[in-house]
Amino acid sequence: MSTLRKQFNSPFIVEKSKLKRLIEVLDAKFTENGTSLKFEFEAHLSGQKVIETACVEEVLALDNSKRNRVERLVMNCAGTVEAEEVKRGLLIDFDGRTSATIYLAVRADNAAWAGEVFRVAEEQVERTLERSTMNLLSHNRASLSVFFSFALVLFMIVLFAGTSGNMVPSRLTNTMWLTEQDLKALEPLQSDPTLAREKAGEILSRQIRNVTLYRQQRSSILAWVIQWRFIVGITPPLFILAAFGYLYFKCYPNAVFLWGDAEAWYESLKQRRKAIWSGIIVAFGIGVLASLFVVAVASRN
Repeated sequence: MSTLRKQFNSPFIVEKSKLKRLIEVLDAKFTENGTSLKFEFEAHLSGQKVIETACVEEVLALDNSKRNRVERLVMNCAGTVEAEEVKRGLLIDFDGRTSATIYLAVRADNAAWAGEVFRVAEEQVERTLERSTMNLLSHNRASLSVFFSFALVLFMIVLFAGTSGNMVPSRLTNTMWLTEQDLKALEPLQSDPTLAREKAGEILSRQIRNVTLYRQQRSSILAWVIQWRFIVGITPPLFILAAFGYLYFKCYPNAVFLWGDAEAWYESLKQRRKAIWSGIIVAFGIGVLASLFVVAVASRN
């Protein structure tokens, strides 16, 4: 006996048309040499319920609702030649209960036949795999640590940008800590050096007052956090981060058995994805404009 096995560790979507096509291809391969074929299906539903049947139409007729969602589908094919002992068989296990996997195995008394059936079954199984970047990231739980690391780095960048914006010298420092009102009041001193020397104490007093006031305004972390510039700067990145998190955890399921109520649910999920991605693009644009606006306002202070 020859046995060929392969396991696919990838998200997948089993649609009605693809499942029927798989059965048609297998039926043609098994029966082309006069082999009688028998199918057996096991549909594992949420809540540890299992339905066994020999008819794929009964599987596709399941409600597949939220409370009775199909989580695993096992398909067995057994072939006999003239009522003899079973010598040819195939197993395909679409398992989406935890980390989505597909197990394919073919056994036969003829190695060439087993290889041919394995190839055609493998081709049909690969058509159910989901290869998008977000599907693969969501399926690979190791990427969870990468996601949170990225979130931490993004938050630190925003935090540093906010603090560094407050550490950049303002127009007040560029005018020797004298406000516009101070400069107007001291304007006559420019033409009278003697008077300027006499008013040196007053100038120093004005500078000390402005420095003290400036430092008091920035001495409280809470006062800095609630500054509108910080809020404007951090809101778009936080929204983008939250949107990515929602997409990662909720919008790219590992396994979908697409019939019954699951069809409407998955269509709604795709629309939700589209809306969230559009929101991310808009938030990114707003974030860029907000950053430019904050920089422009800061440069005028």
